[in-house]
Amino acid sequence: MKRFRFLSTRLFLLLFLFITATLTCSLPVSAKNLRVGLFIGTFDPFHAQHAELALKAKAELGLDAVFVVPNSSNPKKTMMTSLSFRHRLIAAALRDIHDPALFLLSKEDIKAADRSNNQTLFAYNIISLLKKRFSGATLYEILGSDSVEKVFNSGMPKPADKVVLVVMVRPKTTLKEQPLLTRFKQQGLFVEITPGKVALSSTEIRSAAKGGNIEFLRTHLSPSLYRELVFRGSYGLRQTLAWRPEVLRLIHEDRNHD
Repeated sequence: MKRFRFLSTRLFLLLFLFITATLTCSLPVSAKNLRVGLFIGTFDPFHAQHAELALKAKAELGLDAVFVVPNSSNPKKTMMTSLSFRHRLIAAALRDIHDPALFLLSKEDIKAADRSNNQTLFAYNIISLLKKRFSGATLYEILGSDSVEKVFNSGMPKPADKVVLVVMVRPKTTLKEQPLLTRFKQQGLFVEITPGKVALSSTEIRSAAKGGNIEFLRTHLSPSLYRELVFRGSYGLRQTLAWRPEVLRLIHEDRNHD
């Protein structure tokens, strides 16, 4: 009986270590049947539509994991906030979502992939990283419909990369057909998922913060991310008349919970 308990405990520990290595993406693993999602973006900040897209892609395609990857730099967005700040906000949002299949790639991996400050090469490097860490897995790159044209113009990814593009087209919009898009669909390398209920952009979030629109921010950001943003007074919120009263309200709320 004692030997049986010892073996059971040992098997449990081995299984735990295997799952931990797989989900933390720290060691190469054999993953021939895994479906791994890759969601790259600026996420400045991460908001309700980002969360909806990641969750819908996971549910409709049966993804085993989705890695959210904020880029560390973008030559076209010189005013974006730091990677550390955006990474912290995404971590807060994912905690609120409570989905064990959603992960945030480490800042170390992100910085290592962004050596050239080139967005196309950055995506290639991230894809290569996950292909190496999850050997044999099928990778799905999740995109907003506004990113599709940019990807095709850059020539990435190509069918040989074995990356399936996943797009959620916004309501009442259609993708412009082109030969490359048609070929991707025929080869099973392009998938559309059903439109979501949220239509939102990070620009709207930043504008709301700058204008002191507290209700808009509270509605479209996760609770933990919202609190981080308010206490820091980010995106110009600190300069508005609405900032100080909201900080005091949150502090009072915390004291009541204690």
